[in-house]
Amino acid sequence: MKFGITFTLMMIALSLSSQSFTEDIEVKHFISVKSNLIASDNLDLTTNLSIDQLKNTAFTITPRPIQLNGTTPFISVSAAWYETNDKPGNTTLAIRFSTNGSAWDSWTDFKLYDHFEKGRFTETSTQMYIDKKYTYYQLQVNSNLLHERLNIHAILINFYNPGYDLKACSNSVNRYDQRRVSTESCTCFKPNYVSRAKWNCLYVATPTAKQAITHIILHHSGGPALSASWEATVLSLWNTSTITYGYTDIAYNWLIAPDGTIYEGRVYNGIESPGDHFCNADAQTIGICMLGSYDDQQITLKAKSALIQLLTWKSCLWELNPEEITHLASLGSLQRTIEGHRLGCQTACPGDSLQSLIPRLRSAVNTELKRTCFSTPIYDQKATLQMTCYPNPSTHQLYLNGYVPQNQLSYYQILSMDGRILKSKTLTVSGSFNEKVKGWDQFKPGVYFVLLTESNHTIRQKVIKLYIEN
Repeated sequence: MKFGITFTLMMIALSLSSQSFTEDIEVKHFISVKSNLIASDNLDLTTNLSIDQLKNTAFTITPRPIQLNGTTPFISVSAAWYETNDKPGNTTLAIRFSTNGSAWDSWTDFKLYDHFEKGRFTETSTQMYIDKKYTYYQLQVNSNLLHERLNIHAILINFYNPGYDLKACSNSVNRYDQRRVSTESCTCFKPNYVSRAKWNCLYVATPTAKQAITHIILHHSGGPALSASWEATVLSLWNTSTITYGYTDIAYNWLIAPDGTIYEGRVYNGIESPGDHFCNADAQTIGICMLGSYDDQQITLKAKSALIQLLTWKSCLWELNPEEITHLASLGSLQRTIEGHRLGCQTACPGDSLQSLIPRLRSAVNTELKRTCFSTPIYDQKATLQMTCYPNPSTHQLYLNGYVPQNQLSYYQILSMDGRILKSKTLTVSGSFNEKVKGWDQFKPGVYFVLLTESNHTIRQKVIKLYIEN
């Protein structure tokens, strides 16, 4: 069971649990206690102001313990800080780590998080991931870099243990209500994904009214493209979003790992809630984050395939033309339906490599929409294989009418939207046939695919089973 203990001191507030450890430093009081610092430069320790306005200020704190227990598979670290005037580039933070408090690794600068949509702090960092073996940290602060006598006033350091051993909730992958899906115009296959419960999110997403999605925005997380556990990485991003950045939930609606796994983000009961990913213009957008950093590195083939599947499904659901330029009301400008974060905001996200891939992604999604999202019978002229499903839409009965070549073994299958085979039957006839699908009345309302196969040829047709109110 998660527990919390809060200690309030004159200069620092500390929150501690087995999974999370944060230190909230009020700088003016903190530096006034000499034992808290091992070095300072050009800094009046009583006023927290620079002695010489035209020089940088700096201070280094004494080593402090990282108070986490049983950390697995890694520790995520992030920081946020507050200055009187929000001027990027005035302060930098560096951190280093130790297993015993005496032998230290090299200093590592916190990288600014340029997605930040502002809140309690004026600047925040991206996540960094450190080995679970570390038990001490030390912080170095350089400020007044703009020489305007603007010094840092408050710092939050957030350590998080995502853990392997959290109690998992029931798996709700593909939990969308088929009655809701059957009322949509989309007939594309729905990709498999890992639900919030499965990656151990502690809370459900905030309920929201259904919004009409007009644009899909692509991001990268900016972190490493390797992880001992992508579920733990997603959970760490949720923690950073809520604790360090002060958001109500993870910033993105969907996330995709390099191994091709899709993770459900800020989604409630099948509906994307407005995220915190697009410079305060999140309404009517879906934010998809590719886990990893793609400034130079290309996304993996598995991740690319998963992204195309997700983009195809969402474009179909919201009737979006992936290659169209339309008005994005929340931003007040024209944007392509599928776009990178940088073209609407001042950021390098989603990285040069991923940004350059977007035109080809749009084309691939457009092709998939035409290839797999269909509503009319398909005929294989070469094999003269033919099939029509009727009535379509249907309620209690479904018939297959068609033609298979003589002396060819043939069979039909009925697939769910996520590709699961729900029924399979071998046809014992050749030539023309008219087959009643037995058990169709037991199928739930929704969208299905009927596949007819003979030899090396397969044709498909979408079938809709209607929901009938009692």
